[in-house]
Amino acid sequence: MLAIVSVLLLAPAARAQSLFDRLGLDRLRLTSIGVESGPVAPARAAPTVAYALNADYGEIAPNWRIVFVATYWGTHFTEGTIRKFEQQLRGSTGVEGDSVRIGKVTVSDIALETDLRWTPLRTGFFRPFLGGGLGPHVINAENRYINDTFVESALDQIAMGFSAMGGANIVVSDRLSVGAQLRYTLLSTVRFGTIRAYGSYSFSRTAP
Repeated sequence: MLAIVSVLLLAPAARAQSLFDRLGLDRLRLTSIGVESGPVAPARAAPTVAYALNADYGEIAPNWRIVFVATYWGTHFTEGTIRKFEQQLRGSTGVEGDSVRIGKVTVSDIALETDLRWTPLRTGFFRPFLGGGLGPHVINAENRYINDTFVESALDQIAMGFSAMGGANIVVSDRLSVGAQLRYTLLSTVRFGTIRAYGSYSFSRTAP
């Protein structure tokens, strides 16, 4: 009986370990960290600057890398977007003139994404890459007239987003590299593109 119970308990663990090995997750090690920044242009919002931290966990398979990215940006909806909302309120309530004034509505995004990047050149000073990212985004909107209303509830959300990206790393020394990437992110209600420059520090010497 004890042997049967042991087999039943060990079998799921063995299957999980086998899947872990097949996916190459046992290879993941923190190899470098970096900082990123660049302009971001959210739909219906004013352009702003995004700030990010990245952690490269190395190759999950030949030429395929896993990179974790934490990003923040904050801005406000464009004046045209707010004016359109105010006009719709006037039309629905019958109020004339400029008595309906919403003012500035700020919006921000905090994202934690996991990137899978294909790097065709594993050596050399110039290393381009293409990839995609997936992760949760926390969107928050603030304005004194919409606080604690259904409008704020509709704007505030925690949603999964998908990002497509392309860029290149330039190895400047055996520990340091710089680069740039073009990134476009889609959520259910928000979409935006970013152009980011970044620098990274490697914990092990970079192959020449």
